[in-house]
Amino acid sequence: MRYNASYSATSFRCAIAVALALSSGFATHLIAQESPLSGFRSYVEQAVSDWHVPGLAVVVVKDGEVAFSEGFGERQLGESAGVSSGTLFAIGSTTKAMTAAAIGMLVDEGKMIWDDPVTKHLPDFQLHDPYVTREITIRDLLTHRAGLGNADFLWYEREASIDDILFRMRYAEPAYSMRSGFIYQNIMYAAAGEVISRVSGMPWAEFIQARILDPLGMTASIPTAATLNSQECIRTD
Repeated sequence: MRYNASYSATSFRCAIAVALALSSGFATHLIAQESPLSGFRSYVEQAVSDWHVPGLAVVVVKDGEVAFSEGFGERQLGESAGVSSGTLFAIGSTTKAMTAAAIGMLVDEGKMIWDDPVTKHLPDFQLHDPYVTREITIRDLLTHRAGLGNADFLWYEREASIDDILFRMRYAEPAYSMRSGFIYQNIMYAAAGEVISRVSGMPWAEFIQARILDPLGMTASIPTAATLNSQECIRTD
């Protein structure tokens, strides 16, 4: 590189000054970051108020260590019991990931394959279209592409067994051609749970407890809301 004679001592001193200023600013930034969670509690409290949330729990994990863990609000509106870092919450459809993982375990063990027809494991399984009934696979159950519309009215806030719900699906007309689209489908995941039960020889909830929760040391977690209603599972620590 050709040396530029116009780069004078004055210019050099200016460059050093700028570098020092930047270093000073960077150091100040590092000092400011020493307590990155300062003000976080107030932020969450404000969010709870702004969004009218009854209660929630927050945990922040960094480098494998819990940096923040606290509950906010109350467990139920109008009641005095507050939310703690150990209060149990329903995780809803996050269990779909567990169901898919459980299927994967059984596939790894050679007990089934992703593209097994559903009827191979659930002989009584039937949908409105005989072709779809014959062709639908385990993979289709997990990818929401069975051709069915939302049918949550068959189970939400209703007293019905999984057998009854799956039986009623034969009367639900298709919303689109199988594998040509995507509509979120809770009941097909329930069918996948039944496949797990038939293939493993244990109910879905027991499989999830034995193969996922227990090995991970998730001693305060439970697989179903029914268990929550029958046990003292609310922690207050």
